[in-house]
Amino acid sequence: MANTPSSRRGTRSRKAPTGRRDAAAVRRTAPPAAERRRATPAEQLTTELLAVKDALDGALAQFGARVSGRLAQALEALQRPEPPPNGTVKKMIVKVRDLRLKPERGRVKDLLRLKALADELAELLAGE
Repeated sequence: MANTPSSRRGTRSRKAPTGRRDAAAVRRTAPPAAERRRATPAEQLTTELLAVKDALDGALAQFGARVSGRLAQALEALQRPEPPPNGTVKKMIVKVRDLRLKPERGRVKDLLRLKALADELAELLAGE
C-alpha cells in the first residue's frame, strides 16, 4: 500500500505533541464576540513602551556587567603575587584620578568615560 494521505487515515501521527490546546477548548475559553475589543492606541503604546523599557534595562545591565568585569580584571591584576610594574601602576593611578564623573546627572557621557577608563586600564595591563 502506498504511503499517501488517504492510506494513513485512522493512524496516529508520530509527531511529538506540540503543546497546543485542542481547538474546541480554545473556543470555549474565548470571550464572546460582544465582549472582545481591540486595544486602544494608548494601550498599544503602553505595551510598546514597556518593551522598550525592558530592552533599555537589559542593555544597561549588559553594559554595566561588561565595564565592571574589565575593572575587576584590573583589580585582580593588582592583587596577584607579582603585580604590574610600578610604572604601569602609576599610569593607571593617573588615569583613575583624571576620571571626572557626575553620576547624579545620569549622562551617557559618564558611561562612555567609565568604559574608556576600563579599556585604557586593560590596555595598560596587556602592554606590561
